[in-house]
Amino acid sequence: EIREQQERFKEKKNRKDYWLCEGIVVKIITKKLGDEYYKAKGVVKSLIDEYTASVKLDDGTLVKLDQTHVETVIPSIGREMKIVNGAYRGCTAKLESLDKDNFCLNLCISEGPMHGRSVRVPYEDASKLAYIMSLESEVVRGSLKLKKGDIFKKKKKKVDPKMIDLTIKKDEKTNTAGKTKAEIAFEKRREQTIFERMQKKAAVSHRERVEEFNKQMSELTEFNDIPKVSWTK
Repeated sequence: EIREQQERFKEKKNRKDYWLCEGIVVKIITKKLGDEYYKAKGVVKSLIDEYTASVKLDDGTLVKLDQTHVETVIPSIGREMKIVNGAYRGCTAKLESLDKDNFCLNLCISEGPMHGRSVRVPYEDASKLAYIMSLESEVVRGSLKLKKGDIFKKKKKKVDPKMIDLTIKKDEKTNTAGKTKAEIAFEKRREQTIFERMQKKAAVSHRERVEEFNKQMSELTEFNDIPKVSWTK
C-alpha cells in the first residue's frame, strides 16, 4: 500500500504535457510536413525547448520538429528504452514484453536505485533508446587533459544552419494553427489581394459613383422618366 501511494505521488509529480528527451528514437506521424517525411524515424539529438527538438533522421537529414508531429517508437523485445513520462520518467529500462490488449509495455528498470524493478507503462510513455546514445553514456565525460596539464574545453553547441525547420508556427490572429508554411503564405497573399481591391474601390469618389449609377439607369429604357440623382446631395 505504501509503495502504491509513492507511485501515485511520483506519477502526479512526473506527469508532464511534454516528453521529448535526448537520445530517443521518434517517428513522424503527420503528412502535413510533406510525404517525404511521413513515417520517417530519427534520433533526438538536442532539445530546442520543452516541446521542440532537433532530430537526425535515418537518412542523415537534420530537422526541427514539434512533439505533436512525432510519436514514440517501440523496439524489439530485450532492447533498452527510455521512460519519457509518468512516475518513472527519465529511467532507462529493458523491454520484457508487450501487453497488446491494454496497449502497455512491461519493462525492467536497468539502472539507478530502482534497478531490477518491473514496471508497466503505456505505449506513449516510453521510447526506443538509440544505440549510439547508449554507447556514449559509457564514455567518461569532461575536459581532456594532456600530460603537460593543458586542457581542451568542450565547444558549445551551435545551431546547425542546415537544419530544416519542420515546425508549424501558431498565429492566434490569423488562426494558422496546424497549417503548413505554404498554406499560411497563400492565405496572407489572398488577404493582401482582397485589401488592395477594397482600397481601389474606396479610392473612387462619390461623384464618380453617382455618375456611374446615372449612366447605368439611363441605359434602362423603363426608367427613362426617373430623374437623375445629384452627387451633391
